[in-house]
Amino acid sequence: MAAKSELKALTGVRFIAAFYVFIFHIDLHTPLTFLPDWVRTVVQQGSLGVNFFFVLSGFLLAYSHLQDFTDGGKMKAGYYRWFLFKRFSRIYPVYFAGLLLSLGVSMLFGQRPPAYIILLNTLMLEAYTWWIAFWWYGTMAWSVSAEFFFYLLFPLLLPVLLSIRSARIVWVVLLGVCLLSALPGLAHNISPSWAPMNLQYAFPPLRLAEFVAGMLTAILVFRFKVSVPSWMGAAAVTALAVWLVVLGPYLKGAVIHNIVVVPGLALLLANLSQPEPAGIWRWLGSSVLVYLGRISYSFYITQFCLMFTLEQLTGLPTSYVVLAGMLLLNLLLATFFYEMVEKRSHKWLLTFGTKYVKAQAPISVA
Repeated sequence: MAAKSELKALTGVRFIAAFYVFIFHIDLHTPLTFLPDWVRTVVQQGSLGVNFFFVLSGFLLAYSHLQDFTDGGKMKAGYYRWFLFKRFSRIYPVYFAGLLLSLGVSMLFGQRPPAYIILLNTLMLEAYTWWIAFWWYGTMAWSVSAEFFFYLLFPLLLPVLLSIRSARIVWVVLLGVCLLSALPGLAHNISPSWAPMNLQYAFPPLRLAEFVAGMLTAILVFRFKVSVPSWMGAAAVTALAVWLVVLGPYLKGAVIHNIVVVPGLALLLANLSQPEPAGIWRWLGSSVLVYLGRISYSFYITQFCLMFTLEQLTGLPTSYVVLAGMLLLNLLLATFFYEMVEKRSHKWLLTFGTKYVKAQAPISVA
């Protein structure tokens, strides 16, 4: 299967989501009290950037592999092995480099984490031990652990979802999945003792619905040719912002917001899914923002070291200047990781994998 065209607006918007998470974490460690109240209310819901990445990941993977199962062929071990190797080669080198950097910074400040925490993080298993998921590197890396869980299931889920022959039924399933994605958060708001924060937020099976919602949206857009006008995408973003300002302070956790966030993101992704963005979203496809989108994973991974360092530097003033300086440091570190680790390791691993891992696939492999 030929490589799919890059959807530039979706690449650009990845950085917007990563920046949302960044400013949220900055506010946690160094409260941004200089921001207007309504802006800070939205900032304090910045963990929703992770929700966005889960939905976007399902959307882009379905887009890339939509043709793999259209001929009625059944997935075999060779396809599954090669798919997982490609995903591993994409995410693990930067993940592991970030872990090593975090370990060095932690030891520099005399706060070496326990060996079992290091082991769990090295194996990307921290999200499964939800009660300690956010310890040390897991503060950021838990979401990568959850993401790899989604990768394990993706080749099994896609042919099942593609077996749905009616767009109407896909719409109904998507609506059900959107509702399902908010249930863990609803349970947490009703009974925090029964559905603890870490469990409903970090445990991978409870976040799977967001990923599946992205897959279903891609099927509607690329298989059934559903289109969403720009005004509807803009309306979805506006509605999400209003929801967060009005109800954000009263609902606990990010998952409960999926009741509006996931369908809103589905509309936005459908609107942004053109190879060349147009209209009000044209700026998302600019060369600068597309590059920032490409380094967004490294930008996310390297945030932990910055945040950990902030915890050690007490009394740091809050201002736009300090915030800009933190952003610049994160961008420089992310650029180094992207150019020197992510791109190079991915290229080398794919070369290695093509020679030693890839088997004769029963169907085309992207």
